[in-house]
Amino acid sequence: MQPLLRWQVVSDGDEVAKARKAQSRVPCCDWGEGAMAFKVGDAVRLKSGGAQMTVSKLFKSPEGREMVQCTWFDKKPREHRAAFAMDSLEVAEEATAKKA
Repeated sequence: MQPLLRWQVVSDGDEVAKARKAQSRVPCCDWGEGAMAFKVGDAVRLKSGGAQMTVSKLFKSPEGREMVQCTWFDKKPREHRAAFAMDSLEVAEEATAKKA
C-alpha cells in the first residue's frame, strides 16, 4: 500500500488506521533515491551565504526538482518567504562552522 499524502482520504475505517500506522514509519518526504535532506523546522542557509532561514515547506516543482520553501526575518523585522532548489541550501550550523 502506498503512503497517503496529507490531502488524501481513505473511506474504510480499518484502512485509515493502517494508513496512519504506515505513515508514522515513512519519512515525510521520502521520494526515493534523492530523498529530501531537510525537514520542516530546520535552520538552513544558502551555500553562497546570507541570512539564516527556517524550512517551512518541502515540495517538488512541476519539473520534478526538490524544492524548499524558507522563511526568514530581516532587521526591520519583516517576514520574507521564498522557494529554493534543495541543492542550493545547507544546514545553518555547517555554514557557521566553515567560517570559524
